[in-house]
Amino acid sequence: MRRALAITIAAIGALGTLALTPTVAVAADDPAPAVAPIDPVLTTGQDLVVRVSAGTTASTDLGVTVLVGARAVATRSALTQWLDGDGAPALTRVATATISAGSSSIDVTVPAADLPWSAASSGAMLLAADVDGADERIRSLVTLDLPGGGPTGVVLTMQTTTPETDTGLLTADELEAAVTDGGTLAQQLAVAQAGAALGLDPIVPASVAALGDDAPEEAAAWLEAAGALPQTYALPYGGADALALARAEVDVPGLEGIPTADGRLLPATLAEVPTSIAPIVDATSSSIDGELLGRVGASATVVLDTDDLDETLDRQTPSAHAVVGGVSVLAADAELQRLVRDAVTAGGTASIDATARTLALLATITREAPALQRTLVAALPVDADPTAALALQDAIGSVAWLTRADVATAIAQSPRSAELVASEPTRAEQEAAGRIAALVETDAAAETIAASLEDPAPLVAPVRLQLLAAVAATSRADDAAAVTRFVELVAPLRQPVTIVEGGDTALLGSPAELQVTLDNALDVDVTVLLTARPGTNAVSLPDEPVEVVVPATGRIRVPMPVDVVASGSGIIRLDVQTPTGVSLDSAVLRINAQPAFETILLVVVALAAALLLGFGILRSVRNRRAGVARGDIDPRTEQLAVADARDAAAAARRGETPADDRPGAHG
Repeated sequence: MRRALAITIAAIGALGTLALTPTVAVAADDPAPAVAPIDPVLTTGQDLVVRVSAGTTASTDLGVTVLVGARAVATRSALTQWLDGDGAPALTRVATATISAGSSSIDVTVPAADLPWSAASSGAMLLAADVDGADERIRSLVTLDLPGGGPTGVVLTMQTTTPETDTGLLTADELEAAVTDGGTLAQQLAVAQAGAALGLDPIVPASVAALGDDAPEEAAAWLEAAGALPQTYALPYGGADALALARAEVDVPGLEGIPTADGRLLPATLAEVPTSIAPIVDATSSSIDGELLGRVGASATVVLDTDDLDETLDRQTPSAHAVVGGVSVLAADAELQRLVRDAVTAGGTASIDATARTLALLATITREAPALQRTLVAALPVDADPTAALALQDAIGSVAWLTRADVATAIAQSPRSAELVASEPTRAEQEAAGRIAALVETDAAAETIAASLEDPAPLVAPVRLQLLAAVAATSRADDAAAVTRFVELVAPLRQPVTIVEGGDTALLGSPAELQVTLDNALDVDVTVLLTARPGTNAVSLPDEPVEVVVPATGRIRVPMPVDVVASGSGIIRLDVQTPTGVSLDSAVLRINAQPAFETILLVVVALAAALLLGFGILRSVRNRRAGVARGDIDPRTEQLAVADARDAAAAARRGETPADDRPGAHG
């Protein structure tokens, strides 16, 4: 078991095969110099294998010296002082090695015979390394197995994590990648099977239900395995931050249903996850005050950091259960919480080191009062590496003086009383709450319109999913774009029917007809009320709105009767509303109106003028013909008169004065 544990922990750093001699260097970079025992807990007579990392790839050979303390750390304060880099206790040099150029770390084996520990030694032992070029000594700890005591219970809580999505559902490919070997959900399930309490995201069963027969078989198997876990609790949809939701002080609506690819709507209950305990909310890295704690703690178990508590403690580390402001909570020991967080997030040798430090701290706590059985709690962060978390769980389960406990056991311990050191929300936390509130407000406006439709559920269901996905994304990170994306997604639902505006409209005569074109952006028929109100006294329109059914993804022309009572131009205001009175769109139409009697009068006058002109021409022609016939008019004289008139007209156009050919006109 111990050998398997050592290999598991070594794998965290992805640094290759475990070396048994000090001459084998492993090439992999760490962010900072670190030293760590490959096996965090040693039994009597076991060799010590130490990984020493320079933090960066060495350009030249680097000398390494490994040192250990001869005695176990006696108290928590002494252990904390060592980890903080304080003090200079005496250490014994037990090995030397070289990190070769081109490598960043080396595994050094120290034979048990070379270690300055007696057979009776047990507890946390100091471990250090000096590396050429490092500014200061690199520190860690290794634990010699305790002969007895405790056991001290350790509860770890962990959340499942899923890919972000705008639609609120995972695809078949995303599900398959997550639940198969090496996938995030598969690894997180393994951590829970090793004893951690696991928060389950409802997006997984919802996606499986939506996919139906297209869902990967592995996803259904994963859900079945999750349902068999002894400790599971429900997360907010999409893994949203529960504290961010509470700060927003808005009611985020749940699922309306689960839409399938063929358009069916499945019950929202298919998204429920199997749970055995109340929701757990990790507040160890968040600001919180008494009011927020009271609201969240009413329906969930809140995990606080002891740094956020004001309390007087005995020398012995207490169990996690506490009552703060009348709320039952689990208080994570601040130092333990920091070490656990580092163990599952730091990566490389730093993760192995943090795991060793965690076991050393737990050994020191157990040695404080060997006969006292306590239960401690640590919350794994949402970005925890599942492989490192499993290694930590395995390390806890490998020793007799620790036990992997459950949440119920921790809560069953007698609670201590403490006061909360309230903290104001950070700017990032306030902004996240504001974004969540904006998302819910946008959704409410869209759903108000959708509720007026004949069958709103098929439209509301995907919007709810999109809302929950956006809330989850913006609650966990500074993602203002999530709000913008959601507004764009629901835009057709917020304004499903619009008025297609055109140019000026001429209304001639009465009654006239006004043609209004409506456009529907949704793929379902929408019933609306169209109202027209004149902005001029030249026309009159009915007061009652016209009910119109606008076809799905189409347009319709709506005729509206208009009485033209006077001549003039003006505007008509158009408004489209839902049957419940929610305005969808408005427009202003410019018109030119001319009533019927004016039109008729104009036509009559024009006809009369045409008739008079025609009658005059006809009479003139007849008179001339009659004059020619009687001999009163000489045709040649008439032709000359016509020619003279034509010349006079041409001269007038040229601006000349025609010559006067009358007798005596010229001197």
